[in-house]
Amino acid sequence: MIPDRRRHTNALVLKILSLFIAVMVAFLSRAVNTEPSDTSDAKKPQPVSLQAIGVVHPRISPSGSDVVFSYQGTIWRMPLGPADSRSGRVMKRLAAGSGFVFEPCWSPDGRYVAFFQGKMWSGGQLKIIDAQTSAFVPIPQVVLATGKLYFAPDGTHLLGKLRLERQLEALRSLNGSPLSRRWT
Repeated sequence: MIPDRRRHTNALVLKILSLFIAVMVAFLSRAVNTEPSDTSDAKKPQPVSLQAIGVVHPRISPSGSDVVFSYQGTIWRMPLGPADSRSGRVMKRLAAGSGFVFEPCWSPDGRYVAFFQGKMWSGGQLKIIDAQTSAFVPIPQVVLATGKLYFAPDGTHLLGKLRLERQLEALRSLNGSPLSRRWT
């Protein structure tokens, strides 16, 4: 008879625990879904309205006047501050192609932008373009890259997780006489 009483007690405890959990879930969901009061109090922080434009990997130019970013799989340049179509201060697409173009990086003098182009967001082929004309700077070999890119302060080296084909990925510096002369 004791096992039946124990089974009955266990079932009763489980029912009470289930009821308690259901009440707590209902109470907490009501508390989460309630709107705060609209009373204006100077001591309370006011809500901030943020608007997303869908860009990733923004980088501000060394001069602070422009920003480059990846938007819809391409690299764009946009002025910081008011846009003006008469003076050419508008958003401009710098690079596009098959796959994704992402992780832009300014050269220290603001003349060039380095980035990756690949089929996935995990990495791709290193590309360098002129920030004004969108002309590609030739790189003598195919260089693959992942992660962020950084130019050296003098602009002669590009640092990142770089590799040539059939090489292991490592933190490397891209320099070379044809490239270093063009970047300075």
